[in-house]
Amino acid sequence: MSGQAVAAAGKKFLVVGASRGIGLGLVKVLAAQGRQVVATSRDGSAHAPLSPWLGLDITDSASRERFVSDPLLDGTTHIVISAGIMPKDVDNTLDPAVVAAVFDTNSVAPAVLADMLARRLGPSLGHIMLLGSRMGSVRLNAQGDEWIYRASKAALNSAAKSFYGRRSRGTFAVTVAHPGWVRTEMGGTDADIDVATSVLGLVALLDDGSGASAFRYCDYKGESLPY
Repeated sequence: MSGQAVAAAGKKFLVVGASRGIGLGLVKVLAAQGRQVVATSRDGSAHAPLSPWLGLDITDSASRERFVSDPLLDGTTHIVISAGIMPKDVDNTLDPAVVAAVFDTNSVAPAVLADMLARRLGPSLGHIMLLGSRMGSVRLNAQGDEWIYRASKAALNSAAKSFYGRRSRGTFAVTVAHPGWVRTEMGGTDADIDVATSVLGLVALLDDGSGASAFRYCDYKGESLPY
């Protein structure tokens, strides 16, 4: 058995938010590596014929309830929750509905879903990764731009750490991972890295046993970030 096959054995991956960008890149890489993977999109349609697809609107409570009860999730060990929006001009308009949507999508809904999945899957879990951002670091905030987005990602850090203390208690790893500044629809064409570079780093981080049963806030290379 090859080293890659050994690494894949016994692991089942769930990628939430895989219709495009980093999420879809994760599905493609995991499937190419022979991993068992289930993916989600808002309407459940397959965006690449590589894995089973389930429908999930992460911000809708009824959709979350239906999703976590699906038998396709049985035996899931590794989870990536990819959810994030950065609406334009939100810092200037401060429309309450838009601000609420940013916090719900970027911090509240991912933490709620992680909690639901932990209760549903229990002992099978090995690692839950939530895609965060370097912009969620208060210490590294020297520019003050996109402050609503920054605040929502800082809230994700706090919510994920609370989730770890409440649910994991040292039984599985929880990581908030900055995927890098990636050339996606959100990241734009001037971003530093492509999707493949980010995804390969994230997969290696998922497989890294050195952080087993720990909480981490780091980038896609595994380098710790300050809160």
